[in-house]
Formats: sequence, structure tokens, C-alpha cells
Amino acid sequence: MIVKHAAALAVLAGACQFANAADCMEQAVTTVQMQSCAQETFDAANAEYAQEYRKLTKVLNARERQQLNASQKSFLEYQRRACELETGRTAGGSIGGVAVQLCQARLTQWRTGELKRLTDCQEGDVSCRRP
Repeated sequence: MIVKHAAALAVLAGACQFANAADCMEQAVTTVQMQSCAQETFDAANAEYAQEYRKLTKVLNARERQQLNASQKSFLEYQRRACELETGRTAGGSIGGVAVQLCQARLTQWRTGELKRLTDCQEGDVSCRRP
């Protein structure tokens, strides 16, 4: 049992050896390290996005929530297709998954900024959905 936990900790320590995702990608040498960094970057972008999405849905009425859901579906389709185009030359290669995750993370960060703009806005901004 202790050996099992020690092995799991060793794997986690290897995956988390860098201070943050940006440092991680700069210092990654192997494909496995790059994959781990790309996953960290993608997970961090998704976590921030989810937080902003929840914040926004709290101040929207039912119709606006439906509009947000529809726009999110469109965004996810755009993200998929844009990243396919952007990373197409790496598809099937050892770095292909890394390229896709980094593309998705970048576009998720952009989308998060769009959601933030709807709640963190100046008074008088007609698109503002501040609580």
C-alpha cells in the first residue's frame, strides 16, 4: 500500500515540477513533459472560464442564459474547427495533442475575457450585466 502511494506521489511530483504553466512549457524537454504542461495550461484556462461562466449566469435572466448557452455551443464549435486548422500539420504526430490543447487553452482564455467584459464593465455600458 505504501509503495503504491509512493509511486503515485512520484508521478504527481514529476507532473508538477514547474511553478506555473508558462514556466512549465519553457522548461519542458520531453514530449511527456510538454503534454503535462499543455494539460495544466488547458485545465487552468477551463477553471478560470468556469468561474466566469458561473458568475455571469447568476446575473442573467432565463432568456439571456439560453442566449449564453447558444453562444457557448457556437464558441465550442469554432474552437474545435479553429484548432483543427491551426494544428492540422501536427495531427498524428507526438506533439499534435500538445498543440491542440495549447490552442484550446488560448481560445478559452479569450472567451473568458469576453465573459468578464460582460460583468466587469463601466457604468453606462449597455452590454453590462453587473449584479
